[in-house]
Amino acid sequence: MNLSDQHTALTVCLEIVASRQHDYAKDGIPLLETLKSAVKSGVTIEQSLYQLFHKQLSAYERYVATGQLDSEPIESRLKDAANYLGLFNFYLTQKKELHAAWSSHFAGLPCIYQSNPDLSTSITHRAVCQRCSILTWLAHH
Repeated sequence: MNLSDQHTALTVCLEIVASRQHDYAKDGIPLLETLKSAVKSGVTIEQSLYQLFHKQLSAYERYVATGQLDSEPIESRLKDAANYLGLFNFYLTQKKELHAAWSSHFAGLPCIYQSNPDLSTSITHRAVCQRCSILTWLAHH
């Protein structure tokens, strides 16, 4: 056992992030799905990432208390937890750039509310149009 072994273990976490880019960076834009989830849930990106991390933390706590998990191996949960912390750090250090990329992406999309006059008037514009909901959210965060 040496530092090389530790490096190898941490590299596995990075490989998981790389293999899940379609989840984390849809359309090549980092954390785009996290943004959509945060807006839909009415929370911040930080809160959304915390919720993802907390799921893994809860499993870790169950493992420590009972020595077992029923769903997936603890090693998998720990790798996921490490990835969520890494994504959280990435968001914190690149927040301005991410918000600019997200704004640019959604500003280039059409508003579905304006392009579909048959939508019910009882449904608010923000509830109907994800693009406009996200642009409004970005303007306030």
